[in-house]
Amino acid sequence: MKTASITFAFFLLLTMGLLPSCTGNTGTEASSASTEPITINGTVRAVTPGKDGYTAEVLTDAAGTYSALVSIVNLGGRENYKTCDVGDKVSFKGEASMLGDAQQLKVTEILSIEPSRTQMVIGINSFRGITIGELISNHKEYIQKTQLKTGEGSFEVYEIKDFENNPAGYFLPDPNDADRVGDIVVQTPKAHTAEGIMVGSTYEDLLKVFPSIEVHGSEVEGRTNATNGTLSYRLDVPNFNYEVDKAKIPVTAKIVEITINRAAAGK
Repeated sequence: MKTASITFAFFLLLTMGLLPSCTGNTGTEASSASTEPITINGTVRAVTPGKDGYTAEVLTDAAGTYSALVSIVNLGGRENYKTCDVGDKVSFKGEASMLGDAQQLKVTEILSIEPSRTQMVIGINSFRGITIGELISNHKEYIQKTQLKTGEGSFEVYEIKDFENNPAGYFLPDPNDADRVGDIVVQTPKAHTAEGIMVGSTYEDLLKVFPSIEVHGSEVEGRTNATNGTLSYRLDVPNFNYEVDKAKIPVTAKIVEITINRAAAGK
């Protein structure tokens, strides 16, 4: 009889709202997500065209990388729409979300786009406006067909000119489609990545940005390449074995060229 009275009293308090409810707490937490727009500022690393706009990979100083969806519809009309290129400094306002571990931004307002024509930025899939996988015929003004001779043979390549018409690097045709751009090799110290790495930077500079970067040698030419994502950084130290002890590479070793890899870019 006593147990029944206690049970009834507990039920009465619960129905009157005097006891905490687990389901109520869960609902409060679920609705606490902020829908306030945010502003991101950073450097464009890659641009992927879309149906009515594009997606820009923006590396910010404080919050990592965002995939920013820029579309005519979300901006409220073509009069508010602007394009950007790799290396541009941008400021976007919009609605942030997460897709797995990736940060997304639906851009609702373009605050500013500052072109970087005087600075040649090495993107994750493009350089000098040349994108891996696109038609070579799209770029006739500042490329020139030539021959590259290496220890592995002679190859047809396309030399890339900088804005002063000086050699800046070259790209190979795609081995699966000779009409399209394959690997891009940057050799000028005037160009840099979004992280500030350039030809002439040291192995120590690389490790500061990418502490776990992979390093391998090549058995034929003895080249040493440190690779992170789509970019490989060739160092001026020889290694004729594929497996390399990273700790034995001098921190003063310098980068002599930077390659944007076709296979790593998914092309």
